[in-house]
Amino acid sequence: MAESQWVMHLQTLPESDRDAAMRDNSSLHLAEGDPKLMAALLHDTPSIGDQTHYWTEVAQQLARKDPAAALEWAQSVEVPEARRAAMNEALRAWAAKDAPAALLAAQAFSDDAQRRAGVSSIINEWAGQDPDAVLRWAATATGGERELALLRGSLSKAASDPAAGAGVVSQLISDAQAAGGVLPDHLSAAAREVAEDWFQQDMTAASQWVARLPEGPARENTVGAIVGPWMRLDPMAASEWVRQLPAGGGRDHGAMLLANGIAGTDPEGAFAWATSIGDAAKRENAMRTAVRSWRSSDKEAARAAVRIAPVSESVRDSLFRQIGEKE
Repeated sequence: MAESQWVMHLQTLPESDRDAAMRDNSSLHLAEGDPKLMAALLHDTPSIGDQTHYWTEVAQQLARKDPAAALEWAQSVEVPEARRAAMNEALRAWAAKDAPAALLAAQAFSDDAQRRAGVSSIINEWAGQDPDAVLRWAATATGGERELALLRGSLSKAASDPAAGAGVVSQLISDAQAAGGVLPDHLSAAAREVAEDWFQQDMTAASQWVARLPEGPARENTVGAIVGPWMRLDPMAASEWVRQLPAGGGRDHGAMLLANGIAGTDPEGAFAWATSIGDAAKRENAMRTAVRSWRSSDKEAARAAVRIAPVSESVRDSLFRQIGEKE
């Protein structure tokens, strides 16, 4: 049965039966035949509002001909969850055709949360198509929109120009710290993304940039991004790099990764790295990982190391029990 025929059939059913039939056939692309017909059906079936893919499909199909009309329809949807999904899809489709026009439409939303979500969706789509255009637009923007445009535009270019992306991320981190408060998660995630891309192209430059990041979640995230692959390529170089990092969460994270990474082949070295971790919880977890391997190869050496380890007596007793004997 063709999509339009399915929709017309569904219109003849009571709402409860229509709801059940639509859930049972949720894989069908019912909007492909006649999106306006499907839009009318959805209006009459609010109980299916949690199946947001129906609304996003209608928005997508309507936007192929008229993105502004698709957005207008999406804004009229009564079910909040479905309305948000349809609006985001209409804006995404509009952004693929004319991102500046889509941005103007999103910026006019009266609801702050919907405006932020819409602008974010458009900028993400636009950055994937034309990051240079997004960066030019960022120069005219302010506040969170400027930051998001700089970030997404720079990250889209990071694969070909990671140094430029790193420069933007560093500046945004510096601005956020100067403003006070907690560093936003999206900046830490962006720093990690840049570090991963850059490390694949230039290990030295990437590791130098990571080491220069201020202490905090961004450095910790980026250390985690490069230590793992670096260990597989050159464990000695990775170890020496972590060793020279200043004390703090970044170095602790790197030392923990090193300790856990070599525990199976070098439990003594892993235990030594574990003892260098400043954070007590991370230090003890890394010690336990090392001891689990060490007890199989040299139980006495493991006991001797635990005996002088910088831990509380309760942790020491626990490590001795893990080795398999009480002290």
